Amino acid sequence: MTLVIDCTTAHRYVGHSAVGIVRVEREITRYALTSTDAVFVVYDHNSREYKELTRDMVEEVLKDDKEAGASLPPVWKLPRFRFRRKHFLIIAGLPWDNNQLSTVYAKKQRRQFKVGIVLYDIIPVVMPEYCVPEMNSKFTRFVLDLAHTADEVFCISEHTARDFKAFLGNLDMDAPKTSIFRLGSDTWGDGDLEGVDFLPENPNGYIVYVSSIEPRKNHPLLFNVWRELHDARGDDIPTLLCVGKQQWNVENFMVSVQLSDVHRKGLFKTVQNLTDAQLAAVYRNANFTVYPSLYEGWGLPIVESMTYGKAALISDRSSMPEAGAGICPMLDPYDHASWKAAIENWIDNPAALSAVEQTVQDKFSFFSWDDAARTLVEGLE
Repeated sequence: MTLVIDCTTAHRYVGHSAVGIVRVEREITRYALTSTDAVFVVYDHNSREYKELTRDMVEEVLKDDKEAGASLPPVWKLPRFRFRRKHFLIIAGLPWDNNQLSTVYAKKQRRQFKVGIVLYDIIPVVMPEYCVPEMNSKFTRFVLDLAHTADEVFCISEHTARDFKAFLGNLDMDAPKTSIFRLGSDTWGDGDLEGVDFLPENPNGYIVYVSSIEPRKNHPLLFNVWRELHDARGDDIPTLLCVGKQQWNVENFMVSVQLSDVHRKGLFKTVQNLTDAQLAAVYRNANFTVYPSLYEGWGLPIVESMTYGKAALISDRSSMPEAGAGICPMLDPYDHASWKAAIENWIDNPAALSAVEQTVQDKFSFFSWDDAARTLVEGLE
């Protein structure tokens, strides 16, 4: 068996910060590059062919500095890759954006190679109200294509696996072989504050929420909590630092944030496009973290928070209890009063916060990205 690693998403986002799915594909690719004899490909949606990358090109793709990728040739100039029966194609990116799986299915029928696909969630199917309008139909087709194409589906949580199987079951379809792919989490840097002048200059410190800004992530709950804290306590409160890009359907919310007193006074702040070292400094220097999302496929920032030894208040929905591993206190993401009370408790009661931090340090099981990628590769048949 020869591994074939699909680098299409990493190639598309070369030079950008590695977050979410981009991070996962990069880390699998990095492990395969250093620890296996894999070959690496990128999908050319114009020709509907896979093109082969040299190992030097892959090293360039994995860089996250802004100059990365300048030396890469255009995809159409790369040599066509020909699949063989011995190949096992791993897709861990965003194949629903370009109708890629229909091509993979057709090639697999002719060449008889194997395919493994990482499935992060089926949120556009089960919660279309939190996605862009066209995503529901596009993603439904993707999930059906995946079910017909994959020899094995690597779900990033038990919850995602249940969602996937239930969706297919409602259509009287059998799921392909399904396994759980636990995501990794590493630490970077030492918390040095050089290059992180965006951190709040607040003697009360800051609390951090690492997440893209979109309706499903439930930022308005935290915004309203902070406005109430400010009304009751004045400026003598920690800053809430929201780390993540602004996405869809939040324009009116962001206008409200920008016009608010808590934003004007630096008590509710947003930043984006951080490097790994900058994000590490954010985690290391935070008072604690929060994660009130309404629905997730996993909840990687919960794990990242514990990797840095930080206590986290998290949502009790979907996969987030799995990510919290029974360590993080869980709250109903629709229960504003409970979130406000829990946040105030950790602000006012350092002993309570320290007790949870100690539990994190005692019980959290570190699992690196190398561990994650190695487990995935070694489990292939």
